[in-house]
Amino acid sequence: TVVATSSTNAIDVQANSSNITISNVRAKNAQRGISFTSSSNGIIENCELTQNMTGLELISSYNIAVDQTIASNNISAGFSLISS
Repeated sequence: TVVATSSTNAIDVQANSSNITISNVRAKNAQRGISFTSSSNGIIENCELTQNMTGLELISSYNIAVDQTIASNNISAGFSLISS
């Protein structure tokens, strides 16, 4: 379980990252539970994203597979796709 402050991302995958797998994570109380920016070829599986501002945010990212991941009780959005 990753418990963050409301002003940080629990998991932040930065620009030009590729082949990242995030599995079996519970992220809560963050600005974003999981954030991918300008990344490619990732997998997000078996995660629980709760009580964040946004559960999962993909910004300018592609070929990101999301499987068996739940986003609930987030303030703004469960899943946000921006130019992805």
